[in-house]
Amino acid sequence: MAQIQWIVEVRGERHGPYTTQTIVHRLMRKELKVIHRVSETGDGWVAICNEPVFEQYIHLLIEQMARQVAQGSIAKLEEEDDATVVSNDIGELSGVFNMNAIKQGISEQLSHAKELQQASTNLTILRSLLSDIRIKRKVIIVANDKAPSEDDEIHPDDKDEYVLTSRNFSDYVSGGSSKFLATLFILSIFTFLGIQWKEKREEEERLALQKSQQEAMVKSKYSGKLGNENEVMKMNTADLLDMANSMLGTQKNIMEWTLVESAKNGMLMTVGSSRPDNYREQKDVFQALNKKAYEYLLSGELMKAEEFLLKSLALYSEDKHVAILLLTETALLFNQADSSSLSKIRLREIVNIIRQYRDSNEKASTKLYVAEMAVFHALEDRENLKTVVKHFLKQHPRDEKEEATVGYLQKASWTGLLPHCINVYSSENTDANFSAMLAGCLVRTSSAQKAEPYIYYAYKKNPSNDAIKDLLGWVYLDIGQYEKAKKLLWDPTIPSFKVSTYLTYSRIEFCKVRNKDPLCSGRGTASDK
Repeated sequence: MAQIQWIVEVRGERHGPYTTQTIVHRLMRKELKVIHRVSETGDGWVAICNEPVFEQYIHLLIEQMARQVAQGSIAKLEEEDDATVVSNDIGELSGVFNMNAIKQGISEQLSHAKELQQASTNLTILRSLLSDIRIKRKVIIVANDKAPSEDDEIHPDDKDEYVLTSRNFSDYVSGGSSKFLATLFILSIFTFLGIQWKEKREEEERLALQKSQQEAMVKSKYSGKLGNENEVMKMNTADLLDMANSMLGTQKNIMEWTLVESAKNGMLMTVGSSRPDNYREQKDVFQALNKKAYEYLLSGELMKAEEFLLKSLALYSEDKHVAILLLTETALLFNQADSSSLSKIRLREIVNIIRQYRDSNEKASTKLYVAEMAVFHALEDRENLKTVVKHFLKQHPRDEKEEATVGYLQKASWTGLLPHCINVYSSENTDANFSAMLAGCLVRTSSAQKAEPYIYYAYKKNPSNDAIKDLLGWVYLDIGQYEKAKKLLWDPTIPSFKVSTYLTYSRIEFCKVRNKDPLCSGRGTASDK
């Protein structure tokens, strides 16, 4: 409980991550308040007083310290603080006010009476803190018609809720004035809806006007380059950035385009947005930004690469997986250079972007699963890593082979992604799914011959896994071992109507090259499809 990591929000700024222990010490020093908000992941923010972990931990400290005071001794704090900026050697369970702490330079030979006095003081502080948490904890008060008291310091989500008891409709229509009240109630609803509709319509008209003015300004300023991909590619960095800002309706320096900033503001861009009227012009700028970002990536200017990629994602393109994969590379390099909490925030934001794009795009590339695997590997998140590996194995490699590429597309090619597959495999090289995953990556780089021993090992270790079995059949088909492939692709115990889509694809490819095989004719076979 003491070592759970939290991000803390104070007056709109985020700090941390800090451990539960560190936050309690800061509460004791009055550096934090119980109404300040915390989150483990950057989502689902809640006030400290409404997070049960803190109340439980403080209650545990009170019990331990009270017992130690009663016994006339002070126990050593076993776990050191591992947060970033808070003191990392608080030596005594009595907390930051214990004058025997090493960092405060006080001699360890202080009298036993002095230690007990300090412990008693901290015990009083902890009890007061627990009382403060319980006083300010959010409650739901039922059947109370009074308006809640206003407290500007408390976030609206953390204020008490006043809920009336449930009533039947007959309670409202009973009495001599029921018809009048019912009519008044209905008129109020219609009036409210009318006002809402009018405000919504006015807001839509305002945004449409703003958008048309913005597009007109861009056309007048860059009329010679819009719609001309070659001209856009020739633009210098400053002009390209200005053009992107104009299209996005932002000016330079208005906002800091980084993944850390996007986490703080709840995403700066919408990935997978609908096609705008000037989609062709935006697409050209999108590609130019990606190429410039790749140059910054090679030169080690990661902040500039990140800014250009985030702006490219905010523009329109039918296929954004290249930008997302380059952004993943940038975040991984940030983490490799400095695995601080900010680097972890970047990596988590990459996962958010990947999943947002995949949810909005049915044709999202399988490569994004590799990006997710690389991120979870860097975060040392074993459970999520294993889950993504399983999802990857369900993707058929039929149309995903590609030749070696150069330039900014290289990092987004299967050849460029292969090192990530190898790193992930190395972390669990005895796991059947991880071995099969590496085989899946190798197949996609036109290296099915190299993939065969990895997928065969996975099949021998887990022959009942359908995903592994199906991939082994595809690999045998790819390297021309048709008899071995046929045994795996046609299981006589499985009726044809229960065959998976994955296996159906493989049967179709088999029958293209072995169309005279008896299994490729007759009802219920892949050839019928």
